[in-house]
Amino acid sequence: MKTKLFLLIVGISGLFISGCEDPNIVVTEDPIVQYLEDIDLINDYLAEKGYTYDDTTNAGVRVVVLDEGTGTPVEENAILRFDYTTRLLFIDSLGNLSDTTHLASTMQDVADEHGLNPDDPINYTYSSNGWTLLSIVTGVEYIAGFREGVTSIMGLINEDGYGEIVIPSASAYGIAGNSSVNPNTVLIFEIYLRDVRL
Repeated sequence: MKTKLFLLIVGISGLFISGCEDPNIVVTEDPIVQYLEDIDLINDYLAEKGYTYDDTTNAGVRVVVLDEGTGTPVEENAILRFDYTTRLLFIDSLGNLSDTTHLASTMQDVADEHGLNPDDPINYTYSSNGWTLLSIVTGVEYIAGFREGVTSIMGLINEDGYGEIVIPSASAYGIAGNSSVNPNTVLIFEIYLRDVRL
């Protein structure tokens, strides 16, 4: 009897809680199903924009070069400075693909936010073996998809080049989301390579 009452209370609570959520947000708990849904969404976005992707990372991040740039080529251990903007990719309430602007930022904004000297250069040391953001902001965690995508795109563009990295939700903020990003949200980062120092 207690088990049935408990299950009834849990069921009613679940209905109440799910009724409070935004109806446009679908939280899929099966990571494989969510990944496949994300890839479908990413493919639809790329097709709508007429983009072909130049690389796919191990985590499924799609890397699109929009302009290779004509400046200094990126080499191993080059010091890079880049800016980025972030957009959320989702299906809106009318069933349309939407990629709204979420946040515009520069690496200097990140430094300022964390109280670093604004006159200090914000550097990223490129390595084809992976992410080495030793001198940007100590203690700041960057999502896995961002690290993978930046590593990939920097190996494909030159100074003044730019492109996009499109990140499945599992390599972004996943099922938990955060204060600015809903659960299971695909992210798009536009990456602009401003400076290469060898």
